[in-house]
Amino acid sequence: MFRFSVFDKELFLYVPVLHIDGKVCPYVVADGKFTKLVTAYHSIQSDLLEVQAMISYLKSNPNAPGVVKASIFKAFIIQYTKCYTKTWGRGAKLEAKSVFNSKEELLEAHNEIMEMRNNYIAHAGKGKYDNGAMVLYLNPDTNNPAIGRILHCDLKFLDHSLRLSGYDKICQLAYEYVDLKLEKLNSSYNKEVNSMDLNELYRQAKTPNRTDFRLQNENEDMREARGPYNHID
Repeated sequence: MFRFSVFDKELFLYVPVLHIDGKVCPYVVADGKFTKLVTAYHSIQSDLLEVQAMISYLKSNPNAPGVVKASIFKAFIIQYTKCYTKTWGRGAKLEAKSVFNSKEELLEAHNEIMEMRNNYIAHAGKGKYDNGAMVLYLNPDTNNPAIGRILHCDLKFLDHSLRLSGYDKICQLAYEYVDLKLEKLNSSYNKEVNSMDLNELYRQAKTPNRTDFRLQNENEDMREARGPYNHID
């Protein structure tokens, strides 16, 4: 399925084009404390959906080239851990103790990913995930001791195929946790939207130009915030 969208250069966003009775709806970006939180949690869910897609690929393609699997695995670690790190532009992040409350096994898998991020992906730290050494091969004839060859050996990617299902579970649990956060925010978010000055919203609004319309796959991440405002087709 496809729908039209426009690229807003000022917002640096693709904005879906909506209609009422065949007329294009003007749009404006909402602002406010709870609106920003809803935005942040939707953004976190977007990251988690991408992470799950990466895990699904790794599980479905065990014979993919090693460099491809390593690249996707690193991207998975970066995208996942971003959800637990306060980033520019977001006013919220996940806290592992809250997400994995009383689920020690899943918390352990989460901590493993965070360790890989800190000691393998983001930094060349001390750990089992980015280990290297110069290996000296000695002449097996001890009557003629000598160094026969020296090779650099390293371990840049571990085969985590047996851990992928566990990683998938922690991503799903985090996604469901954010869903609950959004449910709790729903009432305050709706009150905030209802209190906005309609005249001011219309004054700030932009109406998309048809010449700027482009087709965008509806499967792309354009999820609607909960509330009584999602009835426009």
